[in-house]
Amino acid sequence: MSRSLSDDVVRATSDDKSEADWTLIMDICDRVNESQNGPGDVMKVVKKRLADSRPLVVLHTLSLLGALVENCGRQLHLLVCSRDFVTEARRLVRMVRTTSKQMIEQMQPGGSRIVDVAVWTAAESV
Repeated sequence: MSRSLSDDVVRATSDDKSEADWTLIMDICDRVNESQNGPGDVMKVVKKRLADSRPLVVLHTLSLLGALVENCGRQLHLLVCSRDFVTEARRLVRMVRTTSKQMIEQMQPGGSRIVDVAVWTAAESV
């Protein structure tokens, strides 16, 4: 029975794994390369998984995204560089920044300046 690409992305980015499943990730890369619609299909799921509230899901999704960029072709690269994806990534960084600042302020007033520097540095590299 054939598994869908979407299901495999969800499995590869699940928070029940403590480490990335590189066998599954490389299988996803191969399947993306074999299908004309693969890059678009996988990026739809990646965007949803990056917006997940569970940190481990986001971490595994970033690992998958890195592998996709390294192992897939121009069509996927164009989607990753698209205005739509970059805008969504920036929105997520801002959301994480705001949430992190609020949490640090609750723990230690004035401590959010550290988050400002760290997030600003990360956002500049995006």
